[in-house]
Amino acid sequence: MDSYPTYDKNCEELTPDDLTVTLAKWTRTVPVVMRKGYDFTRWYEDRECTKKAEPDPYSDNTYYAGWEPWSKEKEAKLLDYDEKMRHVKYLMARPEAFTWESFVPFYRAANELVFQYEGNNLLPDEKAWEIFESLPSLEEKLVQVKDPEDSIWYIWGDQMAEAPDADTYDYFFKFDYKGFKPFLIPYMMEDQSKVKGNIIVVAGGGFSQRWNQTEGYVMAKDFRDLGYNAFVLQRRVQPSKTEDAYLDLQRAVRYLKYNAEKYGIAHIDRIATTGFSGGGMTIVGQLERFYGHELPSKFYPDYVPDEVDLVDADYAVAMPIYGGYAPSTDENPNFPAFFVASGAKDALMRPLKAERPFFEFLDRHPEIDCELLIFAGAPHGFGTGKGAGPEHHLGDPGYLGVDEWMRLADIFMMVQFGIIPRTYKRGERPI
Repeated sequence: MDSYPTYDKNCEELTPDDLTVTLAKWTRTVPVVMRKGYDFTRWYEDRECTKKAEPDPYSDNTYYAGWEPWSKEKEAKLLDYDEKMRHVKYLMARPEAFTWESFVPFYRAANELVFQYEGNNLLPDEKAWEIFESLPSLEEKLVQVKDPEDSIWYIWGDQMAEAPDADTYDYFFKFDYKGFKPFLIPYMMEDQSKVKGNIIVVAGGGFSQRWNQTEGYVMAKDFRDLGYNAFVLQRRVQPSKTEDAYLDLQRAVRYLKYNAEKYGIAHIDRIATTGFSGGGMTIVGQLERFYGHELPSKFYPDYVPDEVDLVDADYAVAMPIYGGYAPSTDENPNFPAFFVASGAKDALMRPLKAERPFFEFLDRHPEIDCELLIFAGAPHGFGTGKGAGPEHHLGDPGYLGVDEWMRLADIFMMVQFGIIPRTYKRGERPI
């Protein structure tokens, strides 16, 4: 099945969430679709919604969705829910404003609503409403250590590179909310004299979510423990364009370089990016289209570049993790070194590797350093590989072998940054 076009009962075409349909295509499953103001009833064979269908995900058939309008009471309740979740999402994205111990209970509860319901196009059920009603009391228990706005760095200035019609986007049941501005969450080492380099961390979630619980906050802390300044990028996701996420990463690189002295960031000449699933795709997209001195105005002509945009956006190391399809273009004259890791049981990523494998890319670019790791037994989304912590409601296990990938990435980056040599004599290993 190539797609699931969806229609209401009046045959007005509705474009479903791109990630939902894409996942259905890759994993051969039937997508769960949502439409503001309506309940999905079932799939049909015809546009008139008269012939009921049981979709076969292995067929090439087209199916149509039936919809029933909400009651006024239900609409008012859900719109109120959506508006209040905007504040919840604001706090979820500012963990460093609170003690971690007080933040985790609030974050874990909010996560279940955002990822298990919104992320799966499921409207709240009885359990979800119970969680939602518990959030105010959990918020009261947050122990604030700094102003939430002082815990982040907004990367765009007075103007942001975005579509001319961005102010018309519908954010209902979307991860982002109206007025969201991309930013970095800094996790800097206290002693900058011991810093090895700087890493921009891009959590996955396709281009509809940011899976910060295992691919953002914890990842940044672990890289900081390895001797790096880490900066979690809160990129734009749907309903923003995919290219907006690429531009956010480009801007993040430039922002750090431009403000390195202001923030006291050591070794700003040593920058790496690491992204997971959709975060890795964001890295590849940025390297394909918005590298070096390319300007956002090339994509959005009305955007007026500022001083930050004039800074070079290249960096030394790219680490797409289980989002590791290779660049499809050779136009970038300064590709970084690549560290790529995935799980052998990653059903989601196999089609991408088949379409754009790194082996073909390296055949065209033998001058580029690239380390490719495929871990036995590991599925998609292994994060650090060490298992999920208390902030994650799913409790994913750790995987032997995979739990070494960050240490291997550390060695790879140190070689690329010139900290240690790649070769050594027997018995004289540098670390």
